[in-house]
Amino acid sequence: MKQEKIPNFVDAQEFIAFINRKRVFALIRVVFYIIFASISGAGGFALIITGAILGSDSNLMPIFLPVGFILFIPGISLFVSLIFHDISSFKRLFLDAWANRAVEGKYQEFHYAYRVKNLAPFVMEIRKFTKKNFDPLNASFCNGKAFGYGFSSFGYETQGNPNKYRSALSVDEKRKGSAKRQYGIVDLGGRFILIDHPNIDFKLSIVDRRASLRLKKDLCPNELRSESVEFDSTYKVSYEGTSLEKIYEVLTPSLIAGILHLKALYNGQISLFFNEKKVQVYFDHYNSGFRLSLVRKINEKTLEQFRFEMLIPYYFLRIIYNVDN
Repeated sequence: MKQEKIPNFVDAQEFIAFINRKRVFALIRVVFYIIFASISGAGGFALIITGAILGSDSNLMPIFLPVGFILFIPGISLFVSLIFHDISSFKRLFLDAWANRAVEGKYQEFHYAYRVKNLAPFVMEIRKFTKKNFDPLNASFCNGKAFGYGFSSFGYETQGNPNKYRSALSVDEKRKGSAKRQYGIVDLGGRFILIDHPNIDFKLSIVDRRASLRLKKDLCPNELRSESVEFDSTYKVSYEGTSLEKIYEVLTPSLIAGILHLKALYNGQISLFFNEKKVQVYFDHYNSGFRLSLVRKINEKTLEQFRFEMLIPYYFLRIIYNVDN
């Protein structure tokens, strides 16, 4: 699917109709690619076996074997690459067309990129606190400004148990006792956010005690307690380089309540690091409910879930800077 000029949509319904047409066309192509890949693989394998059986005494063997290998390996590879290309192009079309519309009225500035080739500046920041590798091909990078402060962010994919991680926009959050247990795994999200904070000249770490990002939990030597028993049981808080009075100017009751609220809202693992005029947010194993698939029809709920995903940096900016709106 070639990237095309994105039309100006009057409303969400016009966009939904447009993107579903593109989804169906891409799905049809993918089905044909799968069929052609199967034919190419089966035909190539048959020619290879036939050529081997005929042996060097046959005049057809020098033809069957090369053609068979071409159909079997390069042929299958070609159609598989076309499948992934169409899937990727469809996702990029959706995101490029709707990312800015999804966050209208929230960010002062907002820029979205489906893929970013160079994540080196972020990797350097991440290496201070974790050894986890992130896939830059699924970075879903965005940056911008809210409440007068800049941010940059990229998402990554992870997985978890479906019984544990509900959707953030789920209406039925509790399972009934008679409901069947679900097994297997679900696709979850993770997001790294780098937020400007000019008043930070010390180190403060707030680490989820269950953090799965292989975060270093002993970043600062001085551990402290907050006024919230629930918060202290979930997070380890430590600091370095300043007085407790200055720490508590940042670790306010509103910040604590905001972190607990976002944790309950998205059902994810939140860790924050205040350091060098920056705040690094690691939001792992959350479920916004947003999924893009060629076999899944896009509707208003999909757009709502996508908006919820794109507003994650906004929500963290709001609680870090204690903004009521």
